[in-house]
Amino acid sequence: MTDQAEARIAGHDLTLTQWVTLTALWRRDGMTNNELAEYSEVTPAALSKTLGRMEKKNLVKRKMDGSDRRVQRVFLTPKSKKLEPLISFYNDMNELILAEFGKQEKELLFNMLNRIIDRAGSLEINEV
Repeated sequence: MTDQAEARIAGHDLTLTQWVTLTALWRRDGMTNNELAEYSEVTPAALSKTLGRMEKKNLVKRKMDGSDRRVQRVFLTPKSKKLEPLISFYNDMNELILAEFGKQEKELLFNMLNRIIDRAGSLEINEV
């Protein structure tokens, strides 16, 4: 499935990391760098490199926050807004993957996955 997703988005000159960044912004445009890094599960430094490449492709625009100049917010451009229909591919893939599960099973699965993610994020290196 990952290969299929990469092939689909590669036709639009996007990497998987750029795709994940765009999906976050399609849901909530104007996220901060830290919010995007957390959503994408990458370091802020790695995200900064991705955003730099995306700015060169005119997919995003970084702007200083009006109330806190230390904070940068990331916004979609008209070019990236035109790609938003691609999100249906992501939703369709999820539907196919989870088609065998009932509503309660899906809720349980997502709750458990969120607990795993929260636990993994709270572990200290010396605990491993």
